[in-house]
Amino acid sequence: MARSQLRRGVECLRHEALVNHVLASAPASILCPYDAERLDADVLAGAELTHPQLVGDGGRRWASEQYGEPMELHAAARWPQACATEPVSEHAFAGDLHVLRTAVAADPIASALDQDRLADLIFVVSEAVTNALKHGDGTCTARLWNDGISVVAEVRTASIITDALAGRRRPSSRQRVGAGSG
Repeated sequence: MARSQLRRGVECLRHEALVNHVLASAPASILCPYDAERLDADVLAGAELTHPQLVGDGGRRWASEQYGEPMELHAAARWPQACATEPVSEHAFAGDLHVLRTAVAADPIASALDQDRLADLIFVVSEAVTNALKHGDGTCTARLWNDGISVVAEVRTASIITDALAGRRRPSSRQRVGAGSG
């Protein structure tokens, strides 16, 4: 399985764990249809991690022996990010966002992108850096590499997001700024 497909699978599992967390006290149940005949074993194993009950042939139900506590499943420690593929470019924020954007635009790793995708990359890095600066400790580094399929961008900061639902809640109509909305 390609690294980008694996990463998407991990993010789906993390999302399902958050759904379990949010709905834990709600009087609701959700039936997730998985085609056990056609799906890969790792997809089905992931479903067992995030679904407290399983349903099989003829409607038979049983408790998942692999089901995990939602916030533990969501934790990044369980799902480490794949290591960057060399070469890796690093661009430390030195107080001027324009300089950082220019460095990303001129980065040889980004040269494989067409102009629209390059503009998207610059925008995404700029937004992530802006949020890291606004809501973090004021320092960050942007890293770029190619994983063999895509140009990957990562923004690192010493700050830690402690709210697992940050960026997943709809902002109120009165909210002007906040993590992920400013």
